[in-house]
Amino acid sequence: MCWSIRTVTDPNAAEQPERILAEFDTPDPEVERLFISLGRAVTATAALEQALQIYAVAELVELYEPTDPRFLDEMTRFLKLTGGQVSKRMQKLGLAIPEHLAPPIDDAIDRRNALIHRSFRDLELARAALENRSVDPLVERMDQLARDCAGLMFDLERRAVHKLSAAIGMSPDKLVEAVSATDPEAVADPEQRQQLLDLQVLAGLHGLSEAITALTNPVRESNASPETGE
Repeated sequence: MCWSIRTVTDPNAAEQPERILAEFDTPDPEVERLFISLGRAVTATAALEQALQIYAVAELVELYEPTDPRFLDEMTRFLKLTGGQVSKRMQKLGLAIPEHLAPPIDDAIDRRNALIHRSFRDLELARAALENRSVDPLVERMDQLARDCAGLMFDLERRAVHKLSAAIGMSPDKLVEAVSATDPEAVADPEQRQQLLDLQVLAGLHGLSEAITALTNPVRESNASPETGE
């Protein structure tokens, strides 16, 4: 559907003189649509997993003070885990994802895994690739995954920001200022120092405080009829 395969021979190679190389063809518009939707879905699921990491760190305040070395150790650990590993680690520590969010998060990550790691078992994808079927069902499925992940991501991040702000006793803008003012050389642990440096890069972005504040105060929509108010 989108690959060119060629064999290259190297007469000077003592072993494996032939190599098989694969290159992308210029995709037709339908395949390009598919790739764009796939990129959206993968990116949104990765963002959801990162939001789950942040939420797990926020939940740590139930166990440790933010200044407790154990808080920093667990935070460092959480930020290395995949979404499924985060959930398992939270359960082990007695922490929990809100009941109404846990099933859709697990489902979204599983849908991503099926799409990426078990694509050879995807009948719609096989038909689109081998029988030139319409990619519309695939595009809609991937776009729905991206939409689902985005909604869950914002929900988790909003909860995490509220909890961390309350635990630390700082508003989002003050927290950004505190991160920016912290001396990385004062942090002994190399991994935690690098995390601080990464956060300081983010803290330097224009509009970050406003974005975090907006996250904690999302626009609320009503399902009421504009005419009846019901």
